Amino acid sequence: METLEGLAALNHAVELLTGKTADELRNTPINEQRRDIEARLGRPVRVMSHFPFIGRGNVMRDRVITREQIERDLDKILR
Repeated sequence: METLEGLAALNHAVELLTGKTADELRNTPINEQRRDIEARLGRPVRVMSHFPFIGRGNVMRDRVITREQIERDLDKILR
């Protein structure tokens, strides 16, 4: 029971901090999240990685791309 209460508390804290539910954040592409944050703050956001992304991650060094673009690129490579 404590785990469910802790999860509810975490979800509530995320919603208070971001204005969105954890599910909304999970299902929103990072480029849309970045655009929303920049509009709200009025300044650019820098996304930095301190560890390598392995697999089909969607953060590139020079740009942020959508999940759909990753899928298209992967399909093109696998053909």
